This record gives sequence, structure tokens and C-alpha cells, in this order.
Amino acid sequence: MVISKEIKDDIKEFSIVMSFTISLLALALMFVFFIVRNYVDVNSMFNVGKNSIYIYLPKENFKRIQEIGLEKSYQDNLNYIKSIKKYNFIEIDNLKNINPNTPLLLIDNFVLSENEKYNLKEYIKNGGSIIFNFNVDKKFLKEITGLKNTGYIKREKGNIFYLVQKLLSPIQIPQAKRLDIVLYDSIPIFSGKTPFLEWSNWAINDGIYDKENNFLDNGAVWAGKYYKGNWLYFSFPLYAFSSVKTQQKEYKSLFISMLDYAYNRYSVVKYPYLDSDKMIFISEDTEFRFENLKSFSEVIKSFDINATAFCVGKLAEKHPKLVKEAAKYLEIASHSYSHTDLLNASSDKLDVEVRLNKILLQNLSHQKVIGFRPPREQTNKKLREALKEAGFKYVLEKNLGQLKPKFDENLMILPRIGTDDYAYLIQLDWNKKKIINRIVFEMNFITNLNAIYTLSTHTHLFSYKSNIEILKSALKEFNKTDIPMLSGGEIYQKIDKVKNIELKISKTEVNILVNIKNNNPENIKNFTFRVYGDIKKVSSDFVNIKANIIKKGDNFVDIQIENISKFAEFNLFLGLQ
Repeated sequence: MVISKEIKDDIKEFSIVMSFTISLLALALMFVFFIVRNYVDVNSMFNVGKNSIYIYLPKENFKRIQEIGLEKSYQDNLNYIKSIKKYNFIEIDNLKNINPNTPLLLIDNFVLSENEKYNLKEYIKNGGSIIFNFNVDKKFLKEITGLKNTGYIKREKGNIFYLVQKLLSPIQIPQAKRLDIVLYDSIPIFSGKTPFLEWSNWAINDGIYDKENNFLDNGAVWAGKYYKGNWLYFSFPLYAFSSVKTQQKEYKSLFISMLDYAYNRYSVVKYPYLDSDKMIFISEDTEFRFENLKSFSEVIKSFDINATAFCVGKLAEKHPKLVKEAAKYLEIASHSYSHTDLLNASSDKLDVEVRLNKILLQNLSHQKVIGFRPPREQTNKKLREALKEAGFKYVLEKNLGQLKPKFDENLMILPRIGTDDYAYLIQLDWNKKKIINRIVFEMNFITNLNAIYTLSTHTHLFSYKSNIEILKSALKEFNKTDIPMLSGGEIYQKIDKVKNIELKISKTEVNILVNIKNNNPENIKNFTFRVYGDIKKVSSDFVNIKANIIKKGDNFVDIQIENISKFAEFNLFLGLQ
């Protein structure tokens, strides 16, 4: 093929133009890189929408970061943000140009001038959305959020704190887990608002104390409104998101959840137990001194509450009349047949301990047995499969950081969140007053997270002789609250129904639209959910749907629907005006 001179000249000219263009692009990229590397604020020239966020880095703050040698650490933190969302730096005078639906991040800030504080407040007042954290100016923080600084918790060597999610929170941790968090800085402690996430020490049921052993307000993440705008504040440094390598997925999801909340401003969360945001589960293990099951059932009867007895079948068959009488006031559930190790049991052994013991207890109690508590609260895949095949609906297991019940197909795994009565007695030297105080503290702390507080007793411990007075005193304290005390079976039924109700939320100019779909093969009464946002009124596209606002908070409403027909689907219109 012969190429003419004209074509050759055109190709040469095109090559020169392309080389010049590429050189200009390279220079432009080098300039952008220089700006970002040196943390010079850049005003975005286009609307970034939901694929991006803005970061404001005060120049004086960057100087302070350089002075204390944290420049590389800060860049690492910015890289972490970049791995999740694109961001653009912005100058303080250009905040008014931000799309109000695009969050502004003020991260790990030490210094804010009066002019910067004024501009930031005006930005939020006029409808902007801000996410900020940690060492921000305390006066500025209090004015925007209403949070009051009450002190600091200093990290001691080897001390690891945990983040614990409230279940009725728009800020979500996958599976509602407890997240490990290692800190190199002191934690600021605040009061004055209801947090979405809280600090804990060594377990979900243990809060933070100061050196004098005083319990402290322990919020970690808050959100709210400031005039027309929205804010979200978290009280730990950004490096905490990347400090625990084994939990990167959970922390990344947590950060995205924060961004989504800042974007959407409206979110919906189902009450975890159908019509209740808190729950108490009281149970008895009948391992030894089976005759004390009578004492336990009489106490439950006298308080007119519901509870569960996990019965060892080998002992239950020796006391058939006692089981039949106790079943009038208690849910009868299984604690295996012989209370032996089930993790290494053969299939034939499991059949006796699981399926045949279920039949035995049903014959003795004249109840349908659906609950199982394994010896030492340990399960594995083989045991769970045996439980499912035998028709069990829930299993009470040792809590390994799981805050919310979860499902393995149709088997609900209910985590025990609360100290066992054996640990109460041993750890607190059999001191009844200390034990009751500890029980009440744990109940308040755990139910404040919307988790199920589980008080696990034994026939040879709390139900033995005068120890039963500890249980009575605890129940008197529980009765002072409006928290329901239900059996394991009732809790399962509520959670299973909630699981089968779908909620979808969308927004119009004047309404929040909530689509509700009941996938349960039965009518549902008093289904309750929370909507975060400034809701004024509720209406439905179904004439026979009665929905009422039963509670209003600073930035949420709780809505209860009296009755939902089986397999029904409808919309609720939540008025913003």
C-alpha cells in the first residue's frame, strides 16, 4: 500500500498536535497532583452529585498537622476516604456553591478561625450537610450539635474499646456487630443527645468508666439538625476506620452508612421486636437440683410475666408432674437430653439429644417445643442442621459480639447478651446488693442499645434457697420500666414477623413515601417503625389502614400501624409540611 505525501503530512501534523495536547494534559495532571499533595483547597467547578463529597481543610489546621508530624498520617486518611468516595477540596468562601445534598467533611480538625466557624455555621443553617469529628473546636461543636463535653477517657496500654450500634439507628453496622477499635488518642466524652453508636469496654454489656469507677456518657456517633441543615459527628479520629485490619469491611460499610445518611436525610428503621424497641428475656437452665424449677415458675407466676425453662430431658423425665405444672406459667424448651458435649457427638447421639429430647419434653409439657440452649452455649454447623431438621425455631448461643438475632435459614440464633448468674455470683462475691445493682445496670445498658437483655438463671444458683430473692429483686426493678418480658418463643415470633415485612422509602417534593409489604401469611398488629426526618403528618393510600405517630424525637417520628392484612402491600405518605 502506497501512502501519498499529503496523507503523510497530515499524519505528521496530527502527531505534533497530539503530542502537544498530551503534554498539556500531563502538566495539568501534575498541577492537580501538586495541589492535592500540598493540601491546597480547590473549588470544584462542577456539580459532583452523589458520586462525590467535599472536604474542607483549614490552612491553619494543615500547618498544625505538619508541626506535629502527622502529614503522612493525614494523607493516609484521605486515601482511605478516596478508596470509598471521590472527593473535592473546597475553599471556605465557596461553601455557598455546594449542592446541599452533597456532604461536606471536616475531618480531624485542630484549628478553626472565627471566619471559618461563621461560614460553616451559615452553610449548615441554610440547608447544608456536614460530617465532622474528633478534635473540632468544642464551642463550635456545642453550638451546632448541643453536645456538652464532659471529659476524656485516656487509653491505657493494651486497652481496646468497642463501638456498639443501637438497633434503632440510621447508621448501620453490618449484622449489628460490635466493632473492635484501637485508639492512640484520648476519647472525648459527651452528653446531651441520644447517640447512634456507643462506646463499650470489654463486652457489649460493659460501658466506659473513669478512674474513680464512675459510669460515663458513652456516645460515639450522633446526628441531628441545625436550622435547615444536617450534621453528623463522630468522636474518634479517622485512622480508627483503618486500625483494625480484620474489620475493614465493617468499617467501610459504617463510613458509607454515614455518607448515605448525610446524602438522603431521611431513613426508615423497623422496630426490632414488631411493636417494641426493647426486650427482656429471662430463662432458667434445669441442669441440677431440678426440683427448684418450682421456685422459678412460682416467681414468674407471681410477677405475671413470661419466661422460658431450658430443660435437661434426663432430669425432666424424673419429675413429670413438676414439668407439667411449670408449663402452665413457662415456655418449656430444650437443654439437650443429658447435658453433654454436642460439638463432637455422632449423628445417633445428636438424634437422642436433639430430636428425641424434643419429643420427650413435648409429651411432658403438652407444649410445642421450639427453643434450644446447647450445653456451654456452643454450636457448630452439624448441630444447627440437627436443630433445623428436628423443627426447632431458635437457639440461644454464647454472644461473640453479635448484637442482633440472626437467621440460619429458618433457625433464629439468639445471642445471650447479659451476664450468666454463675458469673454474677462468683465475680461479685455472692453480694446480693452488688449483684442486683449489676443486673439493673446491664439491663439498662443493653436495652438502651435496643438489644435483648438476657438474664440466664439456673436451678442450682439463682433458684436455690435464699438466692431466689435476688431474682425477685431484679424483677421488681424490671417492673419499674415498660420493657416487655417475654419467653424465647414469643421473641422468635415477633422477630420472624418483622423479618417478613419489607419497607422502602422514597421522597417527593412534599412527602416521604414509605412502601410497606407484608410477606407474612397472617395479619400483623401494631407494626412499628421509625422515620428519621422532619415528619409532620401521616396518611395512606388504603382507606382501612390506621397509622399513628406514637412518638416524636428531635429528628425522628415513630409510626405504628394498627393492623396489616396478610400479604398486603400499600403506601404511607409522610407529610413534610
